Amino acid sequence: MLSLPDGFVYDVRAVSEVTNRDGVRTVEVATEEDYFRWMFTGRPPTRTIYPLRLVWLD
Repeated sequence: MLSLPDGFVYDVRAVSEVTNRDGVRTVEVATEEDYFRWMFTGRPPTRTIYPLRLVWLD
């Protein structure tokens, strides 16, 4: 789940380890649909980088 200014975004999955980019800890996130397509077909998902402080574990 992501906590963004417009509200929460559900149905997303972290697809990377936490990294440090210019002093900000980040993680790459994909939609659940893309994530499961990747698991079944091997086609990599479209990834978006978010600061770790916006990513919630549920």
